[in-house]
Amino acid sequence: MLLFFYTVFLLYRMLFYAYPGTDRFTYQYFQYQLVPFKTLIEFLGPNDHKFITIVYNLLGNIVVFIPIGFLFLCTYPQSRKKMWIIFSVSYVFVVESIQFISKRGVWDIDDIILNTIGILLGIRIAKWMGF
Repeated sequence: MLLFFYTVFLLYRMLFYAYPGTDRFTYQYFQYQLVPFKTLIEFLGPNDHKFITIVYNLLGNIVVFIPIGFLFLCTYPQSRKKMWIIFSVSYVFVVESIQFISKRGVWDIDDIILNTIGILLGIRIAKWMGF
């Protein structure tokens, strides 16, 4: 039940909440970024991005998805590593696709990588805690 409610919370934040300094609601067309690590390199390279933008995009994409992994393992404690990976990638792919289709964000391969890392990290934390 918590997994469902956290998913609803995430979708709300991704689709309907405009973060300070962003213009989330003015996308007129589908936006996507398919080159792995392009966004990450742009944020880490020499640029005029503020520190908070870097933290939000790099750490935020990982940290926000840690509870999904934790709740997944609490819900399915007997699952195996193969199922963890399938669940993680599928979950993030669906969330990013909803964001893309609704034109409420950018479908970014880097987000998929970072979000998947967050879910797998949450699973690892749950395993470490004995779930």
